[in-house]
Amino acid sequence: MTEEKSSWRFPRTFWTGNAAELCERAAYYGTFIALRTYLIRVVGLDDVQAGVVAGCFGGWIYLVPFFTGALAEGWDFEKRSPLHLPC
Repeated sequence: MTEEKSSWRFPRTFWTGNAAELCERAAYYGTFIALRTYLIRVVGLDDVQAGVVAGCFGGWIYLVPFFTGALAEGWDFEKRSPLHLPC
């Protein structure tokens, strides 16, 4: 009976996908940091006010896709798209 040695080697696509995901997360959360910094330094809000505005911005980002997605489905873009090719 031979015992196989476990390996931590993953395919290149695994590392590429993880790197892309890390960049996406950094950009998403970096937006909140940049917004808060802008509101404090340029607009002149205090920490609490900037936090409330940034929190509302985060809530807006999460809620808007529900409504815009439903609106887009109602418009039925697939039938109106100039790139839509008949089967």
